[in-house]
Amino acid sequence: MAVTALETRRGISQGRIEPSGTDPFEGLFVFVLGDDTEGRFGDFTDGDWISLAQDVDLTGLDTVRLSMATFRTPADIEGSGYAWELVGYVDAVEKVRVRGWPGWRTVSDFVIDVHAISGVHAIGLVLEFVAT
Repeated sequence: MAVTALETRRGISQGRIEPSGTDPFEGLFVFVLGDDTEGRFGDFTDGDWISLAQDVDLTGLDTVRLSMATFRTPADIEGSGYAWELVGYVDAVEKVRVRGWPGWRTVSDFVIDVHAISGVHAIGLVLEFVAT
């Protein structure tokens, strides 16, 4: 299996790590889709992505909110014809999408409406490189 730029530094600056740029809540780690090291570059094409998913019992819940400190995209992405987007899924059905812009963004509005769903379902998060 080929390793992509989104997977080459798992456990160091990608995946479940102790972040270098911010402090997680006491005793917790963060999950990094992409790379926690600012300035690392890779070659990407339209449709490249990386994801994570977890089964969650949604019984009695109205929303699932992403608790996330930052969403950072490269400064040179503006005007390139491409963008990074963060996508939330329930059972492989897209529910919410947020486009990043150059630099840091605090994501506080990433909410998936699950009020009409009950039982255990897969909640997924995808970081996707898209043509604009």
